[in-house]
Amino acid sequence: MMSLRAFIQFIVYTLTPVLVCVRGFYLYESIPRQDFRTYAFNIGESAWIIFLILVFIRVINDLLVTTTLLGNLLEKILSYERELLVFFTWLIFFHVLFIALTIKNFAAAFDSITNLQSAWSWGFLASLTAFFIGITSNNFSQRLLKTYWERTRFLFYGTFIFGVIHMAIIKNSYTYFLIVVGMFIVLKASALWRTFRS
Repeated sequence: MMSLRAFIQFIVYTLTPVLVCVRGFYLYESIPRQDFRTYAFNIGESAWIIFLILVFIRVINDLLVTTTLLGNLLEKILSYERELLVFFTWLIFFHVLFIALTIKNFAAAFDSITNLQSAWSWGFLASLTAFFIGITSNNFSQRLLKTYWERTRFLFYGTFIFGVIHMAIIKNSYTYFLIVVGMFIVLKASALWRTFRS
């Protein structure tokens, strides 16, 4: 009988890319380009929500005693962190791919990527770090990179910062940036203070 982890890995590693790919190319051929672009944006936003949840689960977990009910629940969720990161990476991959399919002027798109005031540039950086996290979220990479593997996890924070800036520019809201980053800093500082005091 298939274990829960094996079932989740099947969904994440095999079923997710197949379903998203098939549905994406079906919509590409059957709906207006603007609607397809909206679909691509929605995939990216879904990926971002999953990533944000994971970020805050991580930092809240650092604040809690694992013997509590909530602490145990968060520990259980974090035991599937690799699978969640791979799922997130698949969504980011298709978000980027489908957005690329709607681009008419690649020269203008490249100019946007090199302009730090553009959401494209920060989205590009967030995608790069996300891809690296995704492709190293497996046992093979851990064995290959050995002690350096833990250092690759710091890219998690790069994806977070680049992603927040990307979303703040898209939403045209610096308040969004201040709220998300502010919450993270307060929780992370509290976790570090708890560790220092203990």
